[in-house]
This record gives sequence, structure tokens and C-alpha cells, in this order.
Amino acid sequence: MTDVTLRWVDDPRDWQVVREVRLAALRADPDAFFAKAADEEALDEEVWRERAAAGGTLLAVDDVTASPVGCATLVREEGGPADGRHLVGMWVAPTARGGGTATRLVDAVADRARSEGARRLTLWVVRANAAARNLYAAQGFVETDVPPGVTDYGCAGEVRMALQL
Repeated sequence: MTDVTLRWVDDPRDWQVVREVRLAALRADPDAFFAKAADEEALDEEVWRERAAAGGTLLAVDDVTASPVGCATLVREEGGPADGRHLVGMWVAPTARGGGTATRLVDAVADRARSEGARRLTLWVVRANAAARNLYAAQGFVETDVPPGVTDYGCAGEVRMALQL
């Protein structure tokens, strides 16, 4: 297992690493995400700087190579409750899977959500992605209904899951 360090990104100067890991995720596992690599490749630098500056992206960085091997992002869910948060863009590189990185990313995101006063953390996961669904279930997430007004993340073939914080 490769050792990884988790670090939150909140500096717009880190836009390139945020872009790098996001595009790596979309290219490696295109069926796991609503977004498509070609669409995000076309985004300009300013969009990536805004994403980096937003402070919600957590990177898993390989301690030996200093390369990103995973990511997760914490956001407020549009149309969701004020005390709710949403996990998006969760991904671990194939070379780093099976060593606990995914669990650490989810735990850190949940901890951050709690520190912001959230009482519930939600996410969308592709129904066919049994490994991801099992990971989330093992951490206490359960399948849940989509509340009225929440429309921006779900798509056909995805399941909404929630964790009470």
C-alpha cells in the first residue's frame, strides 16, 4: 500500500492539480461520473481557479511521488437543507485502491461537514458501481429518496445515499 497524505485545497494557485486529478478521474472511470472529460477539458483556467479557491476539494497525494491519487469535494446541495452537505467527485486512482484511501477521504469529508454544522451528508452513486455503493454502505450511508427541489446531481442509473452526521 502506498502512503497518502490528505490535504484540503483552498488556494486558486492550486488550480492545475485540481484540474489534473479531476480529469484523471473522468478519463479513468467515465461511467462513474455525470460529467464528461471532454466537457471539463474545455473549461478555462478561471473556472479551475474558482474551484480550487472554493475550499471544498480534498486531495489524496502519494507521499512518494507527490502526485494526486484521489479526490473528493464537499459542497452545499442546491435546493437541499441549510444543515446538509453533499459529497461529489469522489475518486481514487486504480493504483491506490484497496489501501483505505477511499475510506479516509469519505471520513475527512464527513468530519469537515460536521465542523460546518451539517447534520447530513448526501451523495449520488452509479447504481452499477457495487464497489462504491458497498464502501458508502460500510461507512453508514443508506439509500434515500430525493427530496423535492433537489435536481442538479441525479441522473438515470444513480442512487442517492445519505449519512446522518
